[in-house]
Amino acid sequence: MNENLTRPTGSTSERPRRAPNDVDPTLREVIAHERLTRASAVATCVRLGLILGGAALASVGALVVGGPVTWMVAVAACTSALVSAPFAIHEALHGSLFNRRWLNDAVGTALGAVTFVHYAPYRTYHLEHHRRTHEQGDPEPIVVLRSRTAQVSGVVAAMPLFSLQLTWHMLRACTGRPVPWYSRTRRPGLDLAALIGGLGVLSVAVWTAASGHWGPVLGLWVLPLTLAMAIGGVFALPEHYGCSYGPASPFATSRTTYTTVPLRFLVWNGNYHTAHHLVPSVTAPHLPRLHELIRDRYEHTSPGYLAYHRSLWRELAAGSHSAPPPWAGEKQVIDLRDGTNRDDGAKQVTQDSAPVPGSARR
Repeated sequence: MNENLTRPTGSTSERPRRAPNDVDPTLREVIAHERLTRASAVATCVRLGLILGGAALASVGALVVGGPVTWMVAVAACTSALVSAPFAIHEALHGSLFNRRWLNDAVGTALGAVTFVHYAPYRTYHLEHHRRTHEQGDPEPIVVLRSRTAQVSGVVAAMPLFSLQLTWHMLRACTGRPVPWYSRTRRPGLDLAALIGGLGVLSVAVWTAASGHWGPVLGLWVLPLTLAMAIGGVFALPEHYGCSYGPASPFATSRTTYTTVPLRFLVWNGNYHTAHHLVPSVTAPHLPRLHELIRDRYEHTSPGYLAYHRSLWRELAAGSHSAPPPWAGEKQVIDLRDGTNRDDGAKQVTQDSAPVPGSARR
């Protein structure tokens, strides 16, 4: 580990929001020439087919063959698919699965309904997160860990709380009371589609269980979804925790985590998080290429997800805990020492990065 994970640096007055040379002309030319922002329907279908198809085949095997081993394989396959799904939804909201917007919306909405990572609110939430990454006004809460217990609870609770937050924003939007930043990129039709999709999945699950087939519902959806929710925080925390507070360059506010090829495949290369924040329009299959172009400029990296959490565990055990952001006391700062969510209202400032050639989506 090449950094102290619990000592973020930088403040709202120390760094520019986006350094002019973060994406220099040469890099832009390479991105445009190599078409790194071009989505590939073939690559998307292959990846979705392998991940979702594997889960489907394992589920059919469990239902037809039965037996504890077959069911364990099915649970593992379904859990892996549900861990991967939010990363696919993330690609969809950036328009990176397909070159047609309606296809991205359809796949994102369908996956969001099954995982409760609802596509419509996640889209607005995440686009706002890109505007205010790890700074005052970021809709993604700034977590302050004070103990190893807080680390465990923070990791396990991250995705369930995220799902609840998205559901709350979606319900507010559907009832005509969206928060200000939600309205900036909101598309009302997507809110309704996400709500109908979520209610539809719940209705099918309840009807199936009430018909006496509760075993498949529990074993192939409820249990895998619970496990996937608990695992999701393992990938979410390293993205920004311990990095510099903004406004600042993506090299300062985000972290790249090195991991294995199978895991990179499962998380849609989401481990290259610095590269993604630098140029969000670069699609998942091309993030390794962008990573190679900019890796010498990284400020925060980790050799692996387990290595990251082990290092953080040791630092918390030694009493080195997270420094609060310069705007400590705002509602987006969650202090997991006492579990409180501090509310003081945050002034919101819009960040708009320059477009990259070839990044348009139809």
